[in-house]
Amino acid sequence: MFADLPRHIQGSCKNTGELLFAANSAVAEGENGLKDGMNRLAEEYLAFSRLICSANRADNEESAGDAAKSRRVRELLHDKKIAFRSVSVVGKRRLRVTVRGVDPSKINIGSRELSYMLSTLLMTRLGEPEFVMTGQNGTEMRLSSLPVLRVECAKATVGKAGEAVCGDTVSFFESDGGYFYSLISDGMGSGREAELASRLASIFLEKLLELGAEAGETLKMLNRMLITKDEEVFTTVDLLEIDRMTGDARIIKAGAAPTFIYRQGECYRLDARTAPVGIISEVRAAETKLKLKRGDYIVMTSDGITPTDPKPSLPPTGESKTAAALAGAIINRWSESAATGDDMSVSVIRIA
Repeated sequence: MFADLPRHIQGSCKNTGELLFAANSAVAEGENGLKDGMNRLAEEYLAFSRLICSANRADNEESAGDAAKSRRVRELLHDKKIAFRSVSVVGKRRLRVTVRGVDPSKINIGSRELSYMLSTLLMTRLGEPEFVMTGQNGTEMRLSSLPVLRVECAKATVGKAGEAVCGDTVSFFESDGGYFYSLISDGMGSGREAELASRLASIFLEKLLELGAEAGETLKMLNRMLITKDEEVFTTVDLLEIDRMTGDARIIKAGAAPTFIYRQGECYRLDARTAPVGIISEVRAAETKLKLKRGDYIVMTSDGITPTDPKPSLPPTGESKTAAALAGAIINRWSESAATGDDMSVSVIRIA
């Protein structure tokens, strides 16, 4: 305080009071900054711990043994006169069968027939067995669950007129656990700044989701990272997650444009009125769950190409029904009636 200063200092400078006020303010700001920094660090540790916990839960489920299924496999092998030393069946949504100590030359059943019998027994579609030499332990016979869906994907992007770069980032990637992802990230605005924002979000989400992190927790962590940056950075996130082992899917939207699902000639539109990532402290993303079927098409768009028709029909592609042909046709047809002059991106996923 001013009164605490020695008298010779109080009278030596006419701006002593203002300087002292500035110094006190700087100290207070530094203390507040330190507190904010510690709070942010604590939040980051909490968010990261949640990511690790969610990934560990998924790993534990997929590595847990199933005693009942292991017993049923042993009984079937005994019944078919196939000698072995031990059997283990692990996993929940993605079964893995391991039969140890087998002699492939003494198995009198073909690979396809054996796969069919075990698939029927375990009520899941297994691939054909592979035989692996394991040194002193002899030979192992291994079978794993096959995906119930095949995913074909394609994208098309056109930058805003007059801009050298596109502010949209469209990416496809998969995790080791059998999850497929389609992501559209639309950086707010256009040009270089929008491109950097969308690219940053895309890389962040892709790297963590590939490692098995849970999508909702990953999105929260991305939001915290963007908010704590010195400059203003925010972007939309439109994320499609497909579990290829079960056919379950979910669409997560934060400020994103509509998604269109086409099934048996019908169009279903999914909208979400949510804020982009990086604007508010707690991200409020909308999540929609659905069960996919063969023949479905999912069309994801950025806001620059969202059609004025609430349920647009798919443009004709001639004899070609591929995702690539449809993506090109959509970017050409829908851009004609697009309501804005923004960057335009479309992602097409065909389920087979």
